[in-house]
Amino acid sequence: MSRLNRLHLADDNLVVHLRTDHADVPAYVREHTRDRLARSSRFGVIVEVVDVVFATERNPRRAADSHRVEVTGRSPGVVVRAEAAGPDWLTAVDACIERWHER
Repeated sequence: MSRLNRLHLADDNLVVHLRTDHADVPAYVREHTRDRLARSSRFGVIVEVVDVVFATERNPRRAADSHRVEVTGRSPGVVVRAEAAGPDWLTAVDACIERWHER
C-alpha cells in the first residue's frame, strides 16, 4: 500500500512529495524531513521537485536497517538521488539527506 502526501513549501518554489510504502510514518518525522529539505536551497543547485519515499523492512533479522528513506531531487537537467537506512526514522532521514547534500 502506498500513500502520497504533497507538501508545498511557502518560502521556496519547492514541491515535496512524501510517499510511504508499507510504513506508518509519524507526523514529527514528516515535519523533520520537510524542514531539512527546506534548508537545501543554500547548496547552489535549485531543486524544484523532491520525492521522498519511506519504506520499512519487515524481516526481523534486518532490524538494524529496518527503516529506509530514499530522496530524489529533480530540476531541469539535474537529478540527484540518495538513500539510507537506519534503526529509526530520524536516523534514516538524517543520513539520507546528508548523502543527498554531498552529491
